[in-house]
Amino acid sequence: MVSMEDGYWARSVKGSDDATQVIRETLEKSIQEGTLYQFNARLKALIKDDEYGHILEPTPLELVPILLLSNDAIIAHPQHLQELYELIARYGSPKEILLVVQESLDILLQDAKEIENDEEPANLAPAQIIWKWLRLIDMYTLAFPRLVPRKRSAPDTATPIVQHLRSSFESLGALIDPNEPVAREIVEACIRLGYSLLGWFDMVGSKMDEVANCKAALQELLLVAVAEFLSDKHIMRDYDDFTHKLRTAGLDFIPTYLSGPASKMTGRTRTQSLGEFVLYYLSNQGPIRPKGTRQALRAQLTGLSVALNHLRWRQTALGVIRDCVLGGLYEEEFLEEDVAAEIIPIVSTPASTDPDPENRAALFNLLTQMILKVKPVHAFKFVRDLASDECPYLNMRSSAIGLLRRLVARAFSHTPQADNDPFASRMLLEEYKSILFQSPVLEEKNAEGSKSVDAQEMNRCVEVLGFFYVLLARDENNLTGVRDNESIRELRDKLVKPLKAISSELESSSEDPSVFFAVRSVSVSLERIEERFLV
Repeated sequence: MVSMEDGYWARSVKGSDDATQVIRETLEKSIQEGTLYQFNARLKALIKDDEYGHILEPTPLELVPILLLSNDAIIAHPQHLQELYELIARYGSPKEILLVVQESLDILLQDAKEIENDEEPANLAPAQIIWKWLRLIDMYTLAFPRLVPRKRSAPDTATPIVQHLRSSFESLGALIDPNEPVAREIVEACIRLGYSLLGWFDMVGSKMDEVANCKAALQELLLVAVAEFLSDKHIMRDYDDFTHKLRTAGLDFIPTYLSGPASKMTGRTRTQSLGEFVLYYLSNQGPIRPKGTRQALRAQLTGLSVALNHLRWRQTALGVIRDCVLGGLYEEEFLEEDVAAEIIPIVSTPASTDPDPENRAALFNLLTQMILKVKPVHAFKFVRDLASDECPYLNMRSSAIGLLRRLVARAFSHTPQADNDPFASRMLLEEYKSILFQSPVLEEKNAEGSKSVDAQEMNRCVEVLGFFYVLLARDENNLTGVRDNESIRELRDKLVKPLKAISSELESSSEDPSVFFAVRSVSVSLERIEERFLV
């Protein structure tokens, strides 16, 4: 082993027939002794020598594997180790760098799989794998602009490498905690790589149609990085430098021209759709929504659905609906029916199934706001679909009756009533009566059947009684026909009488507290409606 004292090492390198061997041996010794700072200083001095500025050219295949094994140095001397990665990337053969980085990524993938299978390699932690991953991405960023394309164009050279990097995200990304700073660092590294490649393409004179395929690969790289590594906390915040860079990159990486084979790249995975959805939200931030914002959201429905059902992205999804759907509405402007028709089913499912009651309430509130913003004729259909058996969720069918009551109250609060409002017309009972009177509870004819009554179904009956109470109270001029003799008879025979009989049986026989309290609510509602309207 050579010594680094008194410039002896530099003279040894200059006088050696195999300078790479001398550098490699000295690097190994420096890592063992913790003297990377001195090693880097002498290496930089050597590079500045015009005669030996190329000294690192043949070293990447020799030195990078050594750095990849230097796990202790990541903890003890991370800055010096990072500096050495960068020196090799700046002065080593770019062709060798591209090759060794791809090989190194495959090694990291194997390490990640061993950790995932509880076969964690000795002295290797997930954080160390991610640290190396960052360094390798930055090596690409520094090496590409130095490469002189020969047999293949610059974009054709870069595209498969970008795709290979993207394929590493699934395994390596599983090691990243979105709440840690490294999550943002990975995305920033991908952005730097993208701009490095675009600058390289400009420098070598690549044509637009040649660049398009690689831009598509870069776009997918960014989309997956955003979806896999970030979370609400990075997006739902005041507009800052990071979100600006992310938004700008999302726009700059959009391919403006795609050749035939590239069309295969336009199909989005659910992960890519999620990333695209997040960038869509960033592109529409600001006090004023660009014209067409809501219509543009129709292209992001898959991503919206994924985000709504992904706890890490739930607030971003809600933010998009609030800001880009509801927040873009001006006074007396209605939400477009076609946009609402696409979004309402996406929101209604988690609003019915989310295990957290607060989340369900927030989602249903958003659903309510959307339905209140569409024209009444469209709201009429949306609520009917949610209240009927077409909706598989009983809690949503029950909540929809409450929303129906609210829409009826709104219709009769207008003076004068709108001529075309279906909630203040005979169409209301024509369309909804069969839904309101249809219930397993109302079909129970004896105590044996009543014992198995679902508390949620009883709560739905409470909502139905509340609906009729409000309708009878508001529709004094009988615009809906609710005061017709036939309607009153049906209300009494198909709803009130069966519920009174079942409630009487259940109050004395049910041991289920939830059913008992639901029955009490039914009884109170029955008393109210009978005392005022059915005497």
